[in-house]
Amino acid sequence: MILLALLACSPDDPTPGQTVDTTFGAELGREEIPPASSLWVDSSRAFACAGEDGLYVLDIADPTWPTQQDVVSVPCHAVDGETGKVHIAGGEWGLRVVHPGNLAILGGYEPGYPVTALAVDAGEHQAWIAGTSEETGALHVDGVVTYSVENLSQNKQAELSPGSPVALAFDDDGVFVARQDGTIDLLGLAMDLRGSLTLAEPVSGGAGGGLLAAEGHLWAAMGTAGLGVFSLEDMSAPEQVSGWVGASAWGMAMLGDRLYLGADEALVVLDVSDPLAPVEVGRATLQGVSRPEGIYVYDEMAWVVDAQDGAFVVVSVDEEQME
Repeated sequence: MILLALLACSPDDPTPGQTVDTTFGAELGREEIPPASSLWVDSSRAFACAGEDGLYVLDIADPTWPTQQDVVSVPCHAVDGETGKVHIAGGEWGLRVVHPGNLAILGGYEPGYPVTALAVDAGEHQAWIAGTSEETGALHVDGVVTYSVENLSQNKQAELSPGSPVALAFDDDGVFVARQDGTIDLLGLAMDLRGSLTLAEPVSGGAGGGLLAAEGHLWAAMGTAGLGVFSLEDMSAPEQVSGWVGASAWGMAMLGDRLYLGADEALVVLDVSDPLAPVEVGRATLQGVSRPEGIYVYDEMAWVVDAQDGAFVVVSVDEEQME
């Protein structure tokens, strides 16, 4: 077990010299916030998407002492980001881009339908948004170039059959749209519909929530039906090649060959170096977090928000410190 000494900065901070357990699975910090389904972390701040309650901003400069700092009053269905930009799926507000430092709204894009799903390809300065037309019921997907937030512009688009999107994912082959009815549309890079999947249960919502695409596979968190892994080798006929059913599956984050899966009051770490055979290598208890849907991982820590009862929790995922 490794213990870190903390330095107190104010009367409300931990006592000087207090130690924090950083072994794998140890809870490092917690802050109560409203239910949130999506999370993005940038340097010393975390951004939690809390629906009509807005975008909650937390100070995480000291991960053992996260504190609510501000609220951006924009409806938030999903949040994602890239350097210097926080992207919000703002429903009727469309896509909104916020500065992670001063929280000013830098720009926006209004596609003519409420934006309820979002994914950002930070390396390519590309955002993907989706929503349902209030007039026709058609599901729309747009690609938005994010180089200039003052002039966000669409470069790709698709109009699909009626339905409501809950999550988006992308890879080098296409864009994938999860719907509330449990189906997933598979689009090629030209935004042509290649195929579809019907899941046992709908995936969880939010950017980086229940849908991920990587290395030719699609990963879907299907609630009580667990995790499903689908091959994208033939997008016209995708097939499930593996999965995990050790608990309900709500949200996900992937880093290298590790998949961090939000389960019932737990964060499960899976070795996915072989997508055909995910192996559980660790499990961190998330006390009182019944639906861990928004997950972000870096620097041997996982940041998690609860979509049901509301909480922001930081846990150690340092596998070198497993007991």
